[in-house]
Amino acid sequence: MSINFPTSIDSFTNPTATNKLNNPSHAVQHDNENDAIVALETKVGVDNSVVTTSLDYKINNIDPTKITGQVPIAQGGTGQATANTALNALLPSQTGNATKILQTDGSNSSWASIVASNVGTGVVLPAAESISNGDAVCAGYYQSDGGVKFDANKKNAADVTGSSISDTLTIGSNSNKIAIAVINTNGTVSGTPTFGGSNMTNIAGASTSSGGFVLSVWYIVNPSNGSQTFSASLSGNSHCNYTLYSYYNVKQTSSIPATNSGTSVTTPVSISVTPTAIGELLFYAIGDNTGTWSFTTLNNQLSSTPALQTVTGDLGVATSATSVTVTGSNSGGGATTLMGAFTLAPATVALTGYVMQATAKSNTLYPAPSTTTFRSLFMGIAQNAASATQNVTVQLTGLTSNLSGLISFTGYYLSNTLGQLSTSAGTNSVKAGTTTSKTTELLITRIF
Repeated sequence: MSINFPTSIDSFTNPTATNKLNNPSHAVQHDNENDAIVALETKVGVDNSVVTTSLDYKINNIDPTKITGQVPIAQGGTGQATANTALNALLPSQTGNATKILQTDGSNSSWASIVASNVGTGVVLPAAESISNGDAVCAGYYQSDGGVKFDANKKNAADVTGSSISDTLTIGSNSNKIAIAVINTNGTVSGTPTFGGSNMTNIAGASTSSGGFVLSVWYIVNPSNGSQTFSASLSGNSHCNYTLYSYYNVKQTSSIPATNSGTSVTTPVSISVTPTAIGELLFYAIGDNTGTWSFTTLNNQLSSTPALQTVTGDLGVATSATSVTVTGSNSGGGATTLMGAFTLAPATVALTGYVMQATAKSNTLYPAPSTTTFRSLFMGIAQNAASATQNVTVQLTGLTSNLSGLISFTGYYLSNTLGQLSTSAGTNSVKAGTTTSKTTELLITRIF
């Protein structure tokens, strides 16, 4: 007989032990079996078969459009017919979890609220001033007592032509005070000047003399409050100018860590001083005997011009331990110029950072914290309100969601208003980040 496979299943006669070889025919039996084996091999196909009717070819070239039905999750599927419903089936329940993000504990996934700790980095620093929740802030150097501060100053009202000086300076009720006297004379200072009845100490490194003229700088720590008398004796004097200063928050031992002095008979002139640490106040004094000075503008500057020329003042606190130079020129020329410079050490050590409101308007150094220090160096967004010296958490990167009134999907800059953001650049173009679909959220990227 001929076989029917693969059209239909064959029915072969199985011989018994008592059948003769010719009934059923032994040869026919082998012929049918061989035909059946060939038919099976043809149906299955060889590896990588190109016969389109073979099972090997069909398995390797399954048509996905002909696959129907859904495999349940328990059998490795999703039990769903679309991509979105399949994803939803695999995720934790979304009911009541709107706006949350997916997180894992290392074993299982769950939904979590969006907070600073899981979408970016933050830092905690003391505030230098009052900070509101959501303020754009910057960082700088901070001293808990506010750093070295100016209290009062005074200069002579008229040319001193005699052998003595006597004047008063009112000292404020502050801590860690220091009083400074600068004397510019064409004679010499005899003995030791006094302030409030106590001897002052000469700042030798900032004092100098040349051509018969003397620039002499003195100080005393912890002077008494109120009106105090300054006195000095002069020898060989016919012309003299002096200035008096008081500062506070100054270290009461090793108060003058850095000094420098110099002389010149040409113009322009310059004098520099190198602070030993961040937070030291930079003070300069210059004296001459003729001409009119055009000098680097100093803070708390005093200029005396009867007979002799004297300019004194400070440049605020140092923000790095690098040399700072002031320059000046004299229209008279050819005069002997005496110059001195020194630093005042702060009573408290400068910390590594503090927080204050940022603005795109200012990019100038000032003696912080009462004013500003590079306020356009945007740091991040404050996550809580804080008064001066209290800690404030600052979101540095990632998503912050404590803002209000923002425009969705818009880039924001630091504005000229302290602590605020704007959709347009301020004086300095400082990018903060981009908003999301929500008017309370900003992705802090500093680029867009």
